Amino acid sequence: MTVPADSLMEPLEGDAPHRVSIAAWRVQPGRRGMFSLKPETWVSCTGAILVSLEQPVDTDHLQLIFTPPAHEKTRHGIRTRELSLMVKLETLQEDGDYTASVYLLKVTPDSQYPLTPIQEPPEAEVTWWQLRQPFITM
Repeated sequence: MTVPADSLMEPLEGDAPHRVSIAAWRVQPGRRGMFSLKPETWVSCTGAILVSLEQPVDTDHLQLIFTPPAHEKTRHGIRTRELSLMVKLETLQEDGDYTASVYLLKVTPDSQYPLTPIQEPPEAEVTWWQLRQPFITM
């Protein structure tokens, strides 16, 4: 499905035909040891993504660009290595309800393709941030 470039504009009346929301995390490797219960920790970084989020104006479909946040050291001195980004696309149906499709993308240091879709659920609570215009740089 192609989503029009103006999908994030709120209509003056009625419901928007599409809604787009995101959630993002820095993935920190867990401590290695006998008593480690979690192999990794997911730390929310949605705010860091929103600060750099832009929407190009020269496309006929919805496209978003952002700068990945810098990796940080954990309390154990281990740097984060991956970024996980969830995108939720909701489409308005004839009955007035929305149906949602959710995509989880993971960026790893050794990714040959910049974003890799994955099927596993996130290892953290999901707090969605709905994207709306005019709050994104164009």
